[in-house]
Order: sequence, then structure tokens, then C-alpha cells
Amino acid sequence: MLNHHSHRRAEAVSVIIALGLTATTLAGEVALTTMDPCVSATPWLPLVIGNEADVPAVSLDAAVEQVQAIWATAGVRFVRIQPTGGPLPSLRRQVPVVIKRALGTPITLPGSTARHVGKPLAWTGMDGEGHPAGRIEVSFEAVTAVVSEALYFGKPVRSFPAHAQEYLAGRALGRVLAHEIGHWLFGRAHTRDGLMRVGLTGDELISPRVPALPADWTAPGNDRPLANSSHCGGGTPTGTPTAAGSLAARR
Repeated sequence: MLNHHSHRRAEAVSVIIALGLTATTLAGEVALTTMDPCVSATPWLPLVIGNEADVPAVSLDAAVEQVQAIWATAGVRFVRIQPTGGPLPSLRRQVPVVIKRALGTPITLPGSTARHVGKPLAWTGMDGEGHPAGRIEVSFEAVTAVVSEALYFGKPVRSFPAHAQEYLAGRALGRVLAHEIGHWLFGRAHTRDGLMRVGLTGDELISPRVPALPADWTAPGNDRPLANSSHCGGGTPTGTPTAAGSLAARR
């Protein structure tokens, strides 16, 4: 989970927006419903995004670009999928995300996060063994509130034109989502620095300098980037999440 204390379309060609979730809707691409990312040297994972918060297109595009760029450093590639009610790939082969206006009642959080003082930006459902369960939820209202208080090159974001604020909100949203994907793939633990800290500031969420993933996730020569992830260790496709990895905003 991520808390609050705590270019643009240049790569759009790499974002595949499918009309459904069956393998046939991704003609010419890897058959995502049959590929096993846990044994692949260049794993693809569908990023299934439900936009319940009506996030502007410019923000959503910026967010997906951030996720793709950040996780490319770990050798993991994401394909954006828009849910249409069709059949989903298995839990092991997809990352389900819902962007909400506000987060609801949280599921049980790890002690380290529960003790952390900060506004929750997102959380990730996990089962009792730390495997992904349920989905990732992100609050767009919480993210934009943090961004509006941030400075970009010394200037308050709230003073920027609306389109610039939307783009920076999307950048922040992408970093929050990239953090939560870290929990979805590798469990509840946080790190002392980088993207997987328990909390990130608004400035860190929009800075041109991207917070790095943990070094052991991005080490060169790893021919199966997800082989040791909790994601590949199992999951609970129809189970109820009992805990969460999370991110908060930090001041």
C-alpha cells in the first residue's frame, strides 16, 4: 500500500488497448491467456484497468507509461487491457486494477503499515500467505490531492494549467500503481528507500527522477524475472483478501 505522508504519447504505440480479454483480441501478440510469465525470460502481463473514477485520458496514458517504464527495468512488460465483462486470464497471468475516487474500508493491513501515519493512496489484496488475491485499488482523489500540494521545479503544481496538472497526476498515479504491482508480484514487504518505501511524498511521485525498484528485482542476467515472486508462488483467484500491501502519502 502507498500512503500520502509519505513523453507523453511517445510510447503510446507500446500500449495495447484491447476491446476484450480473450486471446483473440490480441492478434499478433503473445497469447496472454496461455503464456506463463513465471517461466518466461521476457514476461508479459495484462494490466487490467477498471477506471471507476473517470480518470482523464491524458492522466491514464501517463500512468500506464510510468508503469511500463518502471517495470521494464526489471524485465517485465505490461499490456494495458480495458475490461469489458469478458473472460479474464487467470490470476497468475494478469494484474487487476480498479481506480476509484476514494478507497473504501481497508482490509487488514500489515502492522508496519497500520502504524504508519499517512493518507492511504492505494492497497493490494493478498491472502494469508502473502500471495495476490482480489485486486489492486487506487484512489485517484487521494493521488491528485497529494499532487496538488507538491512542487515541480520549485513551483506549486496547483498553479499549472489544467492539462499539465492532469499529466503530473497521471505520472503520480503510475508510480503509485507501480508500487502496488510490486506488492502484487513480490509480497507485502517495503524497503527503506526507492519506490517500495512505505510512503512517498508528492514531490517524489512527480519528480523527473523516478524512484527505483529494489536492486535485486532489476539485477542483470535474471532469465526468469518473476520466478521467485509471490505472484508465481500461488494465488487465490476467488478467495477473499485477508491483508494488504499498501502505499501512503508522506510529508
